[in-house]
Amino acid sequence: MLEFNIASVDYRAVKIPAMTQNDLVRKLTPVLPNLVPLFAAFFKMRETLAPDDTPDQVAEAEEKTSPAGDVVVPDTKPFDEGAILDKLAGLASSFSPLADALASMSKENSDFIIYTCLSSVSMKNGNDWAKLCRGEQIMFDDLELATIYQIVLKVLRYNLGNFITGLVTAAKAAASPTL
Repeated sequence: MLEFNIASVDYRAVKIPAMTQNDLVRKLTPVLPNLVPLFAAFFKMRETLAPDDTPDQVAEAEEKTSPAGDVVVPDTKPFDEGAILDKLAGLASSFSPLADALASMSKENSDFIIYTCLSSVSMKNGNDWAKLCRGEQIMFDDLELATIYQIVLKVLRYNLGNFITGLVTAAKAAASPTL
């Protein structure tokens, strides 16, 4: 189970069944060739910004508390805003083919991806958890498009992360020169 927070709202996603994941991959197939360079660029940018930090080190350094409960700011590497902006500018150029592919995606495929992902998510509502979506009906009228996209991306990464990582690894291997 994946638990996450967006705009101070708690969400919980369950795994999507394998055959439905297969259907998601089939619907995403037209945009996957555009996603691989984007993910490769993102992972490369991440490696160059913090090459020595493992995910555990990053999570550990994010926030620590003292015995008194005060937030302790961890020791961090110097922040190089220029380097980050340069990396983001390079990454931004990777978004153009993705935007074109998403724009060309059929409404049927787009709806299937969104509704399938939202159907696997519950939102904390008071002390209870409520499903975000049942079939093609979103249960909360105040759910904004930006939030929906963030949820969909988290669910796709949670369910298809290994598949996408495999594509990125294969693309990197194909792009690197052999001896």
